Amino acid sequence: MVEPLQKRLGSTNLAFKTISIKVRYNDFDTLTRSHTLLDYTTNLQTVVETSKRLLNDVENNKPIRLLGMGVSNLLRPTNEQLVQLTIGF
Repeated sequence: MVEPLQKRLGSTNLAFKTISIKVRYNDFDTLTRSHTLLDYTTNLQTVVETSKRLLNDVENNKPIRLLGMGVSNLLRPTNEQLVQLTIGF
């Protein structure tokens, strides 16, 4: 599921802050959940981990017909805006 998102984001060089999932059940009830990060990122592993957490919080008592994920709150970062910090322990 991440590959199409990776292709779209990789070609645009955009950072994101909000990760969303959409769940549509077999009876066409639709549910969306999102999480906004504290900082912008380009890390797709963050999308995977956050999407899994959001999905775990959704009731799974009905068969799922469609599952989607996406990002929003986009930013084209400059070197000053997107910095990976390292914390030494």
